Amino acid sequence: MFDLDDTLFDHRTTSSATLRGLAAGYPTLRAAEPDLLEAEFHRLLEETWSVVLAGGMTPHQARVERFRRLFEWCGGSLDDEECESLAVQFRAAYQGNRVPVAGALALLERLHGRVVISIVTNNFVEEQREKMQHCGFDCLVSHLTTADEAGVSKPDVAIYRLALSKAECEPSEAVMVGDSWSADVLGAVAVGVRAVWFNRLGLARPKTAPEVAEIAALTPTEEVAALLLNAPIPDATAGR
Repeated sequence: MFDLDDTLFDHRTTSSATLRGLAAGYPTLRAAEPDLLEAEFHRLLEETWSVVLAGGMTPHQARVERFRRLFEWCGGSLDDEECESLAVQFRAAYQGNRVPVAGALALLERLHGRVVISIVTNNFVEEQREKMQHCGFDCLVSHLTTADEAGVSKPDVAIYRLALSKAECEPSEAVMVGDSWSADVLGAVAVGVRAVWFNRLGLARPKTAPEVAEIAALTPTEEVAALLLNAPIPDATAGR
């Protein structure tokens, strides 16, 4: 089982590239220090997305609100019409900028046919299906389980149980890979699934669940695949 956003699909890089492109056309955003602007944008994204998952906003409303708050953070302001326009621009540019995480496609191809591959995601069915197709994941993934389908979000164990049921798999037979310690690691551990933390940002490791394996990248493909399959890691010097 894999998380999708920022595990297989590079949501963070896509969002950052899109924000940089739009900021060039807005003096208020352009005046901000780029790294700080991106950090605040990602913070606002997480904050507003939690409201979306709780049913308090639509994804589009969250984008509008995100830019309203971002301009306020920069010391400026946008009226409702300008926020709406910027949200629409962002969505269109984001769709064009989408890229997978480095090594994701190769890893799925390596695992395909050897195990059942599932995606478990705190997002919506149609959004994630289209994203998987864009990245070339759709033909490699057997099952997609989403928060709107399950009626709960990770780390709730119910979404994991639904994913396991689809795969006809016991928790002890599964492994979950994701970038969120709370949603992906602790959620999986709570239902009895082995977890692998994808920590490509180099975050400090929490003290909970010390037995959880950690990776910083989805490459080298053979080594990551071996870890997920709980198999011996290939000897890189073999055959030399």
